[in-house]
Amino acid sequence: MKTVKQTLLTVLLTAIAVATFSTTTLADTTPSVRNNDNATVTVNYSYSYANRVKVLVTKDSTYQYELTTGNNSVELPLTEGNGTYTIKVCKNVEGTKYSVISKFTVTVNEADANEVFTTSSQIVDFDENDDAVKMAAELTKDLTDTTAKIDAIRDYVVENYSYDYNKINTIAANTTYVPSIEDTYTSKTGICYDLSSLVAAMLRSVDVPCKVVKGYTPKASTYHAWNQVLVNGKWETMDVTYDVQIENEEMFKNVADYSDVRYQY
Repeated sequence: MKTVKQTLLTVLLTAIAVATFSTTTLADTTPSVRNNDNATVTVNYSYSYANRVKVLVTKDSTYQYELTTGNNSVELPLTEGNGTYTIKVCKNVEGTKYSVISKFTVTVNEADANEVFTTSSQIVDFDENDDAVKMAAELTKDLTDTTAKIDAIRDYVVENYSYDYNKINTIAANTTYVPSIEDTYTSKTGICYDLSSLVAAMLRSVDVPCKVVKGYTPKASTYHAWNQVLVNGKWETMDVTYDVQIENEEMFKNVADYSDVRYQY
């Protein structure tokens, strides 16, 4: 039969073991960042926090990206040109308060400042096996002109997709929402964020630089997402969500109507 001292010693050793295990688990979740040398970084991480974890990417302004639980890697774009970016991985403590888990600096020095808008990243996530990418290739297989490629893909989306009015109500308060290119392609419907991400993925896959832009425009009553495409060295504005609903025949929009830009991906 155990004495009181033996019982206390057992409890103490158990507590130490639990504390040691917890410390090891936390250390295992420490993320790493790899500079991909194309104005993107890969964040590798593994965590099982119940709390939210996000990445803050800062140069001239700060971009926020949500991470999902598990063992993952995510590609993030560095969209504010050459220079030094600070990257912080932060864990939610309570409410809107976050603590920094890890901090990194990455320097971008690219000859082509627009290359980042031709690559896959968290918000425009695609690869050659995606059905959307295969469709883009089919639509543009006989085309070499940039404007013709844009027109073919834009017309395909406008003619085959619809705006999801129910979805915008269900995710309005969901600040962690990230579009899925394949889900949007398959469902043939989505909100502005979905449709602009789909268009960006399809155009990038056929070598047309394309941005997803977030901000405000008189064309929409709420926070909005649209695209910019690079044509002959000039960024043109395109809004497939507006065209899906209004059936506007003009592909490129008046940039003055889309000047309140908050983020570009």
